[in-house]
Amino acid sequence: MLDHPIFAIAGEAADQLGIEAYVVGGYVRDQCLGRRRTNFDIDFVCVGSGIEW
Repeated sequence: MLDHPIFAIAGEAADQLGIEAYVVGGYVRDQCLGRRRTNFDIDFVCVGSGIEW
């Protein structure tokens, strides 16, 4: 589920800044339901400054 490099990049950036970051939205829903994605649209949310992240 989290094999795309964007997850590692986002996680490393969040770790460096000491903030929590999460994958949310349709990507998570579709992965949980086993649906095949036809597009690559991933939404993230963080606790803190999204601009700084």
